[in-house]
Amino acid sequence: MPGGPLGSPPMFYLKLFGGVSIEGPDGDVTGIAARRHPLALLALLALSHSRRLSRDKLIGYLWPESASSDARNLLNQSVHALRRALGAEAISSEGDELVLSQATVTCDVWSFEEALASGAAERAVDFYVGPFADGFFLAESNEFESWTGAERERLRRAYAKALEELAEAATARGGLESATEWWRNLIAEEPYNSNVTLRFMETLESAGDRAGAIREAEAHAERLLRDLDAAPNPAVLALAERMRTQPIDSGPARGAFELRSDPERSSAVPAEPLRPGASRRTWKRAAILGAGLALLAVASWTVIKMLQRDTHEVRRLAVLPLDNHTGDPRQDYFVAGMHEALLTKLAQIPALTVISRQSVVRYGDSEEPLPAIARALGVDALVEGSVFLVGDSVRITVQLVRAEPEEHLWAGDYYGELRNALALQGEVARAIAQAIDARVAPAVQARLAGRRTLVPEAQEAYLRGLYHLEWQATTVTAPRSERLEAGRTAVAYLEEAVALDPEWAAAHAKLALAYNFQAASADDRDTESEFYAKVKAEALRALELDEAEAQAHASLGMVLLGREWDWAGAEREMLRALELEPSFYNHWTYAIYLVAAGRHDDAIAHYRQAEERNPLSEQLKLQIASAYSCAGRHVEAIAQLERLRARLGDGVVGLRFSLGNEYLATGRHAEAIAELEAAVDLSDSAPVIVAGLAYAYARAGRLDEARALMPRLEQQGDGWVWYGPALYAALGETDRAVAAVEAAFDVEGRDWAPHFRCSWTYRELRNEPRVQEIVRRIGFPD
Repeated sequence: MPGGPLGSPPMFYLKLFGGVSIEGPDGDVTGIAARRHPLALLALLALSHSRRLSRDKLIGYLWPESASSDARNLLNQSVHALRRALGAEAISSEGDELVLSQATVTCDVWSFEEALASGAAERAVDFYVGPFADGFFLAESNEFESWTGAERERLRRAYAKALEELAEAATARGGLESATEWWRNLIAEEPYNSNVTLRFMETLESAGDRAGAIREAEAHAERLLRDLDAAPNPAVLALAERMRTQPIDSGPARGAFELRSDPERSSAVPAEPLRPGASRRTWKRAAILGAGLALLAVASWTVIKMLQRDTHEVRRLAVLPLDNHTGDPRQDYFVAGMHEALLTKLAQIPALTVISRQSVVRYGDSEEPLPAIARALGVDALVEGSVFLVGDSVRITVQLVRAEPEEHLWAGDYYGELRNALALQGEVARAIAQAIDARVAPAVQARLAGRRTLVPEAQEAYLRGLYHLEWQATTVTAPRSERLEAGRTAVAYLEEAVALDPEWAAAHAKLALAYNFQAASADDRDTESEFYAKVKAEALRALELDEAEAQAHASLGMVLLGREWDWAGAEREMLRALELEPSFYNHWTYAIYLVAAGRHDDAIAHYRQAEERNPLSEQLKLQIASAYSCAGRHVEAIAQLERLRARLGDGVVGLRFSLGNEYLATGRHAEAIAELEAAVDLSDSAPVIVAGLAYAYARAGRLDEARALMPRLEQQGDGWVWYGPALYAALGETDRAVAAVEAAFDVEGRDWAPHFRCSWTYRELRNEPRVQEIVRRIGFPD
């Protein structure tokens, strides 16, 4: 019987690899102690920290559906059965916790992990005789199933890593025969991993077995086709094609194709990489019926080259929310952050149009068919994926699916240390771009490949901050108090991330964005000014650390526009953000600038590009209508709003308010007032909406009704500035109107000032010299 971690042979040996059982001095333990719940109890205690768990936690894993008193009785019965079979000292009680005695029981998982920790990888893999708790389950407990799944994946990854280390070590010392066996074992564990297949093929070639390497490429392609309906990585086909066509003495030396950890692997692939594609039937025929060299001769040239033409059509992508396969719903923030990181990386590739998270997040739990989702988002292909988080490592599984006709184009698994989880998404983004033959410029390649080791606690705080920041930005229907609380929580986490890792540019950039949201929702001028100063400071710090941080350029541009009225500087920063990352957000911010600058056609063009990347955003569609309105294109604005109304109905305040303004601009006074009165009711008499209604009354000649609303509006801040002076002007009180405008601009840096020319006040008073002087102070570009 194997020895235990304390040096003396324990009496009982718990086997968790390849199944679950316990062996005693006289053979396997049988009876009640060998039933599923007692064995599950032993497994939980064995793999917990300090080999102990509270009774409540054990009940939650083993009997989650039972009443509390019943579950405690069942737990006591299992403990009693184990003590009778293994000895009273095998499981002891310390307070409310149960403790597994390491003097009485040892475990193959302990021996496996100890061997790994001591560097004895070969000894460790001997203990791994099969997956953790293979075939063992508790039918009534999803919680136990989630736990075993997470532990199984953690230990599997540790085993695979040990095999890879053994294979690489054997290769380095010239033991190609041993290396071949270790790679073969790893292939059995990770049959779909193209990076492992590549290294195995390289080792076989170095050992003089090119034919075996080519056969391995065939087997890899067949596995992917049969099990995943996916085409192989082009690099596998390219390597096999090179082996098939080049003389043995002219092929590159071993190592010309480096490990997946090399960010430049793609540079080793021939100039015209071989692609999977749409005509799956033809490819299947080649893959299944071809034999030996004929398979790769056909697949890597005639057929795949034909399919290559179709994959060029994939230029619009949506990455659906990643599935949380960590086994813990509390890790949703981590999975959401990984999704956002992948979108950000893909958005840096100019050849791709990538749909923003705001539009795809609603499909996280959708049962809609993939083609229907693709049509709704207007994309050529969808990316699906899952995140596994086990111990100190993370695994991301992704697949690329064409929308019409629906078919798998590519799949891949990516592994890394938890502290480098975000950087891992750059590797995934490059692989996706390669799979669809999207050109990636060298500068973008370098950014995608860039890695820095993060402080783990900083990464966790950063991802939690992003989670709350996104909720605040996208959940516009939630009460304002809840959105403000989410914003404050996001700021707190991002400030923690920056404090823990002060040299992390992305954390500073996201903190600048969070501060920007806080400034926009501030209730007083002092708070607003304080947060805008923080936005600028964090954006500048991010750019000091990394000039290529697009989010920082965009945030800095918004401050230069809204607070400093530095038009040239704002445009410079926004254009740089777009150059680095042509994302929804950066097209949107630049469109805001262009509207304010009076470049309306350009503004609408950028709004439309933002809409391509965020096609389901109602707020964005409202802003496009506003851009038409500011350009004086009211008929187009009304058409945009009425299309939106057909989708959303009559219950949206902003939609009714915007329609009222556009009807007013076209002289449809009765319709305008009806819409604005409805908006007042829906908004619970929000001041800016009441001000708009009062102005509409005045324009319609209903002067008494307009004057009746004035006393409650004159102290209402910016909303009053937008409509109040216009109301005075419509009532014939021009001097009072101009004085109100001057009062509103008594302090420099009003963040709404650059948009003043879109207001009703400006339209009423644009020819007044004192108003023209204010416009000059704002410094609008020619």
